[in-house]
This record gives sequence, C-alpha cells and structure tokens, in this order.
Amino acid sequence: MDRSEVLALISLLDDADAIVRGKVTETILKQGRSLLPELQRAWDEAESYQVQNRIDDLIQEIKFSAGKDDLQGWMRNGSQNVLEGAFYVARIQFPELSYNTIDDFLEGIRKSVWLELSDGLTALEKIRILNYILFEVNRFSIAQPDPVNPDNSYLNRVIEQRKGNPVSLAILYLALAQKLELPVFAAGVPGECILVYSDPWAQTSVGDKGSEVLFYIDPGKQGAVFGREEIERIIRHRKLDPQPYYYLPGPSHELIMSLIGELVFSYEERGLKFRSNQFRALLKAITEK
Repeated sequence: MDRSEVLALISLLDDADAIVRGKVTETILKQGRSLLPELQRAWDEAESYQVQNRIDDLIQEIKFSAGKDDLQGWMRNGSQNVLEGAFYVARIQFPELSYNTIDDFLEGIRKSVWLELSDGLTALEKIRILNYILFEVNRFSIAQPDPVNPDNSYLNRVIEQRKGNPVSLAILYLALAQKLELPVFAAGVPGECILVYSDPWAQTSVGDKGSEVLFYIDPGKQGAVFGREEIERIIRHRKLDPQPYYYLPGPSHELIMSLIGELVFSYEERGLKFRSNQFRALLKAITEK
C-alpha cells in the first residue's frame, strides 16, 4: 500500500457512514505497525477532536496488538533472552525504537566488565566487578522521587535517565549477565526482583537441585549479595507457603511479566485507567496457554 492509498484510507475515518468507518478501521488494523507513522502525522494534522480520538484508538490498538504478537512469539521461542522481552514491552510505547539502540549500549557495558574479568576470579569477585561498572561507573539506581513513573519500566528510558524500578534494574542486570555468560538467573520466589547465581557444574540431575545456588543478588540495592537466610526471611515476612523452587533459578519471562505488572500499577496510580487496563489485558493474553 503506497502513501497516497494510506492517506486516502485515513481520510475516510471522518466519513459520516459508520459502516465505511468500520471497514476502514478493519483495513488499517490489518496493516499493523507499518501505518503508525502516517497515523501519527494524521493525528497531528486532524482538525477535529473526534477524528483525533478515532486515530488515537487505532494507534493504541495497533501498538498493543503488535506487542502481544511479539511477546507471544518470544514466549514460544523459549523466552531466554530477557533483553528481547523488555525491548518488546518498550516498543509498545515507543514503536520506532530499535533493538540495536538498547543492545549497543549494553554491549558497551559488557565490554567494560569483560576487560576486568579473568578465569581466576571467584563468582563473588565477578559480581563485584559487574556491580562496580553498572552502579558506580554508569550510575544506575532506583528512581526517586517518582517511583511510579511508567518511564521507570521502559528499558530505553531507564538507560537514558540511568534510573529504573527494581524490576527494570533486575532485567538490565540479568541481560548483562547473559551477555557475559555468567550463570545468573531470575530467582523463583514470586513477586521479588531477585537474581540467583548458580554453579552449573553442581547440577547433577533435574531431581538434585539446590546445591548449585551460590548466592542471591538484589539489583535494586546496587547488586547486594546475600544467602538463603534472606530468602527465608522474605518468605516469612510475606507469609508465603514455602516451596522448593523459591530458592532456585526460575524462567526469565517471570521478570517480563513483573515488568508489565509494574506498568499496570504505574498507569493506575496516575489515573490512566485505559492504559492500565490495556497492559492488564496484555499480561493476560501472553500468560494464557
């Protein structure tokens, strides 16, 4: 579809016939993300609020439909690369965002950390180097004094402002660990942005897990390292029914689910119920089997 056809199609959103508008809407939605730039320009140039509202509804529906497709595909493909999942979430709000923009930045940090690593270092020493480069050199930290700002969940904005919430910082940390091929994973304890460093050589069988865990990491606290006792304290404090998998490495997609949940909360706190409900529906769509 060339630009003149697109413009003609968009112009029909102002047609008095509801049937015509319905067919136009259906056609635009089928074209998907490719029409977003023209739709945005049409919104800027629209002379009535009614047309602007119709265009805005289309923009939002296309963004979330494309985001759902991206995330569902990521889940089907194993959801191992946590950076990819966070990118798909960010692209819902920033559809022109390039994966390379985020990846290139993290690659720069990876190289800085890698230059300081050696085979003779212990696991704890490696994590201390990563902590130093990420939190001291690059100055990433928890966002204050506006912790519920949605920008704290979009990884491109987190990188720009060097501030995020506990979930986005955990994703950033895990993405770097994955690039460095460090055995760091999301911890299984629900509702917590904690990572686990495990020794893969200690994994003898699926039924013999637990001894591979060396320590836990809290990226929201500048990469603080702690042991099993702290996980037990969290479980007691939250009155959770203890489960063995709480202490073990969990799937990366749990952090992405938490990130979307954070956006639900952020938009709700700001009174943006429509946006909050969109992310709630997105979360439901990508977790349904």
